[in-house]
Amino acid sequence: MDLSFPLTLERQASSLGASLFLPDPNSGNFSFRIARFPSEGHEVLTDVYQVGARFHIQVTRFLESLRLRLSETKPINSPFELPISIEISCSTCDHNNPLISELLKRPPFEFQNDISDSPSENHFFIFYTDSKNCVAKAISEPHSKSWAEDWQRLINRSYGTEHIPPRRNKALV
Repeated sequence: MDLSFPLTLERQASSLGASLFLPDPNSGNFSFRIARFPSEGHEVLTDVYQVGARFHIQVTRFLESLRLRLSETKPINSPFELPISIEISCSTCDHNNPLISELLKRPPFEFQNDISDSPSENHFFIFYTDSKNCVAKAISEPHSKSWAEDWQRLINRSYGTEHIPPRRNKALV
């Protein structure tokens, strides 16, 4: 089965990125991932999850463009056939973080899918579970769609949240 370009990109990023934390069933905890695939720049997976009263953030940053590498590479059978540099950072987070507050008030169960197959557009994917139900959704170019305010709000809040975990220091040359 041939996947669309955005789905291929998401599958590749998820296989190379940090493992997604899933809460115990019916625990009342949540887990959320937003995968951002900009048309220019580097891709980022931001995971926010709850364990009891604590909130954790895990960020996978692709240090080179995964989109560009996929477009330059012949079809691959395994994600490990595409070596690419990544950085994974993690931290705890306060419960009043804007992204966490948004997820607690308005879980993304009702978001609309609107993904295109265009390799040149910005694509976003989310996964969310409240330990009872889960949802996976995708959208392309949400900032150009007036009806996609829920998407826009989550995406904008994810940019700030991704900067909470400390970056790894590069060796000085």
